[in-house]
Amino acid sequence: MRTNITFKEIDKGMREELKRAINKVATRQLEPLIEKLWKDRCRFAVQIESIPRKKLYSVSLRLHLAKKVLVCREEGHDLNRCLQAAIEDLKEQTEKYVSRIKKEDAWKRKVRRAQLRSLKAASDQGDFPEKEIYLDLIKSHIPQLQRVVRHELTYVRAKGDLPPDYPRIEDIVNKTLDRASKILKEKRPEISVQAWLIQIAFEVIAEEVARFRSQEGMDALEKGFSPLEFIPEDEIFEFYQPDEMLTIEELAAVSPYDSIPDESREEKERLLYLYRMLALLPSKWRQALNLIFLEKMPKVDTAEALKTDEKTIDEWLTNAEAFLREKMIEAGYEPPETGSCLDYLTVPA
Repeated sequence: MRTNITFKEIDKGMREELKRAINKVATRQLEPLIEKLWKDRCRFAVQIESIPRKKLYSVSLRLHLAKKVLVCREEGHDLNRCLQAAIEDLKEQTEKYVSRIKKEDAWKRKVRRAQLRSLKAASDQGDFPEKEIYLDLIKSHIPQLQRVVRHELTYVRAKGDLPPDYPRIEDIVNKTLDRASKILKEKRPEISVQAWLIQIAFEVIAEEVARFRSQEGMDALEKGFSPLEFIPEDEIFEFYQPDEMLTIEELAAVSPYDSIPDESREEKERLLYLYRMLALLPSKWRQALNLIFLEKMPKVDTAEALKTDEKTIDEWLTNAEAFLREKMIEAGYEPPETGSCLDYLTVPA
């Protein structure tokens, strides 16, 4: 667990002693509660402030967990008492939250995953008239579906719209295929199979996001604050970086990244920077960019997958290009004089 301590109007001679006391509390009282669940993905933020005109001290503690931010504040004339009261409050909140997660979240996820496995088994083994047609339709498109789901889940998690360990790629793909088998007769002849499956996958992910946000909202109401209220915009990647299998760095570390010579360090850094900036794009812009530039999907299929028209796809790509070009300039990277900076993302044929 990382600890960040900031002081405002606090005597410099007191700061080192306060830091030692806070780090001791973090190590002995907080880490044992969370180490088995989120230790490496947590941050403990402390702000201690002196308010001279009120002759008060203010202590704010924030414990950033994988799915929630626990916050407590104390004010008073005695700094040590304020700090101790805030720590006790935070410890109590943490104990309650960890207890709830262990008792409730575990069995809920277990039940939902078992249900998804059952749905997949029903699709694989069930007997329905169109089964052979369905299997012939989808089997060649599953690898692409997995790539698209991985890409989308990575960015959704990086933005904090889903927890870092659920749903998995497998969960989304299985649910997508099961739903597709049930609505096979509703598939329009003019829509390609790949666009149809990706359209369903995006719907499934959107449902998971809505479900997670609803739960987060209920959690927030318990304490009366937004779980993202105290997270600065520029720290989104630090706090919400997904698990080892789904990171933005992992997405970038494939072609064309692998095709760039090791000595071309600036090119690799530029590509990784662009991948990170994709997380700041509206989801539809990012999805369109992924399907056209990385998956090489025709524009007409991309429009079908995103339930829009080709003109709108062009507008989204133009907006994404302008945004990324501006970000490149801000970061000191030279955008291309001709062509699009989106071409940097293109996997060589």
